[in-house]
Amino acid sequence: MTPAQKELIGDKLEARLRRVFRPDDGGDIVAWLQANIRQIPFSPMPSGFRVRETPWLAEPLRACADPELRLVQVIAPIQSGKSLMAEMLSCYIIARQPAPTLYLNDTDANAADWMQTRLRVLWENVPPVLAKLQKDETDKKSGTIQTDDMTLWCLGAFNEKNLQRRSIRWLVGDETWLWPKGHMAEATARVTSFGWLGKRIFMSQGSFQGDDTHECWLTTDMRVWSFACVECGMKQPFKWEQVKIPEDAVGKDGEWDFQAVRAKTTYECECCKHRYADTRTNRDIMNERGSYVPTNPNADKTQVGYQWNALCARSWGGQAEMYIRAKTMLDGNGDSKPIQIWKQKQMADFWTDAPDAFDGAAAIGEYKMGDDWETEARIDPATKKVHSDKVREKQIRTRFMTVDVQRQGFFCLVRSWAEGGDSRLVRWRYVQTWEDVADLAKATDVIPAFVYVDCGDQFDDVIRQCGINKWTALRGDQRYDFVWRVQTSQGMKNVAKVYAPARLVNVGTGAVRVHHYSNLALKDQLSRLRRSGKHSCSIDSGQDYFDQMESEVRTKNMAGKPEWKRIGKRANHLWDCEVMQFVPAMAFGLLAQPVLAAVTPAETDLKQEKDSEKKE
Repeated sequence: MTPAQKELIGDKLEARLRRVFRPDDGGDIVAWLQANIRQIPFSPMPSGFRVRETPWLAEPLRACADPELRLVQVIAPIQSGKSLMAEMLSCYIIARQPAPTLYLNDTDANAADWMQTRLRVLWENVPPVLAKLQKDETDKKSGTIQTDDMTLWCLGAFNEKNLQRRSIRWLVGDETWLWPKGHMAEATARVTSFGWLGKRIFMSQGSFQGDDTHECWLTTDMRVWSFACVECGMKQPFKWEQVKIPEDAVGKDGEWDFQAVRAKTTYECECCKHRYADTRTNRDIMNERGSYVPTNPNADKTQVGYQWNALCARSWGGQAEMYIRAKTMLDGNGDSKPIQIWKQKQMADFWTDAPDAFDGAAAIGEYKMGDDWETEARIDPATKKVHSDKVREKQIRTRFMTVDVQRQGFFCLVRSWAEGGDSRLVRWRYVQTWEDVADLAKATDVIPAFVYVDCGDQFDDVIRQCGINKWTALRGDQRYDFVWRVQTSQGMKNVAKVYAPARLVNVGTGAVRVHHYSNLALKDQLSRLRRSGKHSCSIDSGQDYFDQMESEVRTKNMAGKPEWKRIGKRANHLWDCEVMQFVPAMAFGLLAQPVLAAVTPAETDLKQEKDSEKKE
């Protein structure tokens, strides 16, 4: 190599280093974005970026550009601009602060989709960014771009290999609540090589108390979007407790008039009690007087956090309707999933189902065991459909017997069910032989198909007796959900339920149906229904029954996972019998299934394979 060639290479290297490390040429990031992002093609209403429409984005964006800050975390509701903030930041990085950059979504597939349908599409509409990209760059389908000044990767956080080997100045993570435990820390290690220049920006909806996203949030100064009341001037955050649902929106029959909820819901100042009507104009006025208020002033000054919720952006009446419907599911059948989704995705809050949220108060009804119950439902043996028509002949009572098998005998419990999830205790008894179990079922008018026996202990004997008597076997499982293939209008679909499809076990007397069920999910649901009063017991249930129903407490294991744990050596057999009642109640539609996410075969197979490995 000639001296001239070496000098040319040296000049190019020096020029590149100067571009990478030169100070920013000044100017406000928000002003730059408004001047250069004239079109957001994937927006429902395509237009340029206007911060007045989402004023809560201004301060977090400026924090991202602030060289004094090392960590910026955003906790926000869905569809409120947090992902757009990350996308606009990528334009600023490429055009004004080029340096090695890693953008992380949850999975590689979602990262690839984000790159192709959002990031690249936006870059093509921002001239200063497009000028930096190589001519053929926008045609590539990889998750990597290379400019003269930098490399940007867009990858999945689930793949641990994506979090290794690279030295990163800009680390941007979206929806961190979906990331595996420990992967936020793995990603954080990538910015250490850049020292004080390294910057982490994490964004997420509300997650779970105690997870990585929540623990990261606790290290920030936890700034909350707040407004100053137009009447009294008091600065206050947007709080759900201040949303006032009209009292006349619920009738004497307990049915909600959601049109009235949407039309009449207001927001009340927590100081002067001024009521704001549910209008876009009022929200705009409140947001114009908005700013962030730190709630953790003792945090490291280089770590800032920003949180806002849907009340600053969306109709309060619409939020009230969502809350009421979710609360109805919780009170009606103990299903907490809808209210969890609302709290995380709309209120941008951290969900917890800690033990103190599940008190064991028993609902004692004004009846005795064996009393007739006018509300008890019936099942048509021809159609297997539940109904309340007492006039039809030869209909089957909706009462099930569940049996907990012991070494010296059996705890048997019979419960009657009504449409809508209400239930009554019919009988419980400890018996000593299999014949006694069969006799008790006959005495309480429970048909053989409605007898469910726990096969977790003495499996072979239980299965043999189930085959002889035409009973069904049940088995508790540590898994939270199980995959089902169901027919929909769009074809076959994978859905998750809290009990598994029947597995047939062949014995000499015929095939026996065996269902696995989620211990955690059904015990949670039982606890909630007891608290709501829908799952009741009789006034003569006896002290043994009450003691056994207070035999377990919800806690967390060493890995931080929730579980129900037996208290000392308390007997818990009737508690287990009550839990098993939920399987047939759900199967016949007497009790709604908890709302679980749809799953793919690959996800479910992998999950159940890992669970099986743990058991072995």
